[in-house]
Amino acid sequence: MAILTTRHPGRPKPSEIGAHDARSALIDSARLCFSTHPYAKVTTRMLATQAGVNAALIRYYFLNKEGLYQQMLESVAALFQRKVMEYFEASPSHPFEAIFRAHRAMASDSPDIPKLIFKELAFNEGKSRKLVLDCVAKPNKAFMLALLQKFKGSQHDDLPTLREDFDPSILLLSVLSMSLMPLLLQEAIAEVDGTTFNQEHIEKMIWQNTQMIQFGCLAKGEDT
Repeated sequence: MAILTTRHPGRPKPSEIGAHDARSALIDSARLCFSTHPYAKVTTRMLATQAGVNAALIRYYFLNKEGLYQQMLESVAALFQRKVMEYFEASPSHPFEAIFRAHRAMASDSPDIPKLIFKELAFNEGKSRKLVLDCVAKPNKAFMLALLQKFKGSQHDDLPTLREDFDPSILLLSVLSMSLMPLLLQEAIAEVDGTTFNQEHIEKMIWQNTQMIQFGCLAKGEDT
């Protein structure tokens, strides 16, 4: 399936636009509506109403519902990558901590987005799943692998080195499991063992996960 590109088939009345604000409002609306309703049940009217704009703006900015869905997913992937780099630049010797913190920040801002992505990848087979693969899963995997490759045989004294016998792709799967499963099963975990996902617990979990990776997978496993 071809990835859509946006175009402008007709210019709405200036009073209806609000330019960047209207487009951003529609993307924010898409995050909410697609996270809480099945793709097939979300209508352009629902999206426009939630955004507080004229439904004609969906066609103007995104062509159709699918185009808006695509743009929303791309914005999610781009935001995740920006957050990873922000955390990584603050602590360049700990790329795994950056990934853990970026996922947690994304979940705090949009708690239903991880569930939406998991649901699409695990249970759906239609075009909405294909868009999640093309716009989120594949780009983010490539981005994170490129980040981890910096530590494969690193010659920088201030950077840890990924063990030569570790496959970065397999390691990334482990990191994603450690990072995402608590987000997806947060309510169930709380019911099973009474865990409260407050800030103190989250910080402890990020620290412990980072320590396990640091000492198990890196050649220079210094205490963080």
